[in-house]
Amino acid sequence: MTPEKLIQRAQDLLEKRYCEGGHHSVVAAALLTKSGKVFVALNAGTNQPSIATCAEMIAIGMANTDSADME
Repeated sequence: MTPEKLIQRAQDLLEKRYCEGGHHSVVAAALLTKSGKVFVALNAGTNQPSIATCAEMIAIGMANTDSADME
């Protein structure tokens, strides 16, 4: 998968999940694993920065919980 297609997957998720009046700094991430699976995630934003989670870490966590992509 090309970098452009990964970016498009992240943009597609942003468009699908965008909420007018919601969190102002919504971020999406797309992660390609060695096996070819793609994990796409949004950040879990909150008004409390200490408990917010970035989209990249969520995508990595999704990949880590998929036993087919564990090494």
